[in-house]
Amino acid sequence: MPKKPDKYRSPLERRPRFVKAIGMVSIENASLETLLAELLAALLGIHGEFGILIYFTPKAAIARVDMIGNVIEPSVGNHQVAAKVRTVVKRAKAVIGKRHDVMHALWTLSDDPAESVAQIFLPSWKGGEVKLSALDKLVEDYRSLIEEVGPLIDEVQKARGFGWKAPF
Repeated sequence: MPKKPDKYRSPLERRPRFVKAIGMVSIENASLETLLAELLAALLGIHGEFGILIYFTPKAAIARVDMIGNVIEPSVGNHQVAAKVRTVVKRAKAVIGKRHDVMHALWTLSDDPAESVAQIFLPSWKGGEVKLSALDKLVEDYRSLIEEVGPLIDEVQKARGFGWKAPF
C-alpha cells in the first residue's frame, strides 16, 4: 500500500532558516537555564549540582526563574550584585516568555516561497507574521544573557564570601 502524504507535517520544513533559528532558541534556552541553575546554587551557597536538581524540579520555566528572584535578598541583601541579579532575572523571564511563544505556536506559511511565515497562538487564534530577523534577535538575546550570567555566578560567590579557589 502506498504511503499517504504527510498531511499534518509542518510546512515550516520548507523554510530551513526558520527551522534552524527556532532550534537555536531551544538550544540556547537550555544553556541559559543551566547557568541560571548554577546562579541559584551560588545564591543559596550550595554546590552547582544541587542547584541544578532544585532549579529543574518545577516544570514551568518562569517559576524556575522566580525562585532565583525570591532568594536574592536573603542571599546577598543590598550588595551591588543584587541589582545585577534582578536585571538578569527580568531579562531571563522576557526571553523565556518569548521562547514559550516560539515553541507553543502553530507555524504557518503559504505555498508561495515569497510569502511570509506566521505564528498562530492557541487558543486565541491570534498571531501574525514573524520575520526571521526577530528569531535571530531572540537567539542573540539568549547568547548575550548567557555571557552575562556566567561571570555573575562568580560575583555572587564573592559577595557571599565564598567560592572555588585554585589550590596553587
